[in-house]
Amino acid sequence: MATAESILFSRIRGKLGDLVFWQNWNNAISLRSYNGSPAYPNSTGQQYVQTALTWASAQWATLSQALRDQWELYAQTVETRKPFGRSALTGRTAFIQVFSLARFLYLRFGYYSGLSFTPPSKTGFLPSVFVEAIPYTGPPPAGIQLKYTNFSSEDIRSYRVRSDVYSIARNRIEGPFNYSSGGSGIISANSSSTVNINLSAGDIGKVVFYRNSFISRYEPLRLGLKQVTRHVITAP
Repeated sequence: MATAESILFSRIRGKLGDLVFWQNWNNAISLRSYNGSPAYPNSTGQQYVQTALTWASAQWATLSQALRDQWELYAQTVETRKPFGRSALTGRTAFIQVFSLARFLYLRFGYYSGLSFTPPSKTGFLPSVFVEAIPYTGPPPAGIQLKYTNFSSEDIRSYRVRSDVYSIARNRIEGPFNYSSGGSGIISANSSSTVNINLSAGDIGKVVFYRNSFISRYEPLRLGLKQVTRHVITAP
């Protein structure tokens, strides 16, 4: 990995040619190739994402200073690992991450209406859910199956979004994912659940990826770590 140490690179922001520079919450300068058009423009899912982010940001502005201070304390327990070392979230970032997903699920499925904004009483992320790609057992002609295992004492809600279909040679992706294609379910404490997803016969032998997000079923809400799973599309 290259490291830029000049004054120029410590302050650069915005679009330069086909590259976009910005400072992320870890205070590192991030760089990405610019794509002028979103993967799924004006889809219902994309509109829900934008609406949910705007809503969550607006709710942060309504919080008392006491609540903001409590979110700051919680955020310091959400430690992540980045290329530049360990870091914790800010209170605002932690709040928006939690409530933008909750609001998205409200818009998409009607979950999480009438929320309070109480910070989590437990520290850190939700306990990790183990996600497996297992053989498809659903109806013809083809599909994939996910298995979720929750080893914790908390009920956890999952939300999954799928990628496009790729050739069998594709082993990993970072995106895009189609937010209009998602599904959600509950993984009860100390239990497993499976989901069969029916797909096209023309996609047999190809691969599809799912990004799995996790959030508490009950308040106070906190998030789990996202996981991306790779699935080979097969006949039952």
